[in-house]
Amino acid sequence: MKSFIIGITKWENSTVGNISYDATEEQLVQICGEVGQVVNFRMVYDNKTHKKKGYAFCEYVDESSAASAKRNLNDRDLNGRKLRVDFADNNQINIPSDEREKCLKSVKFFVEFFVMLFCTKLPCQILNPITRIL
Repeated sequence: MKSFIIGITKWENSTVGNISYDATEEQLVQICGEVGQVVNFRMVYDNKTHKKKGYAFCEYVDESSAASAKRNLNDRDLNGRKLRVDFADNNQINIPSDEREKCLKSVKFFVEFFVMLFCTKLPCQILNPITRIL
């Protein structure tokens, strides 16, 4: 799956950045809809001030629509600013940072436990990179 900084989550995600603060969600959905069917759209707001952060996530129905958005919407002018459109990192969309930390700790524990039980004879060339990632 691919996404943009206007982002996409379940199907094909894109992130749309460098969004003018006076741009509306409706404007962005309409622009994103020019290249494919938009399944979901989410503007990102600051938790404390509730002001727009200048980027969004857009879900497309398929990967080809997300790729078309990256090709055709990147550098498009909107209210005097050029949009930055790219594929979103699907591993981090819609996961609050505190929950992401808990998940990473659980995965790290599981991997260490698995390595201890089943992989004690693996060479260090395999084990060291795995533990460095976690």
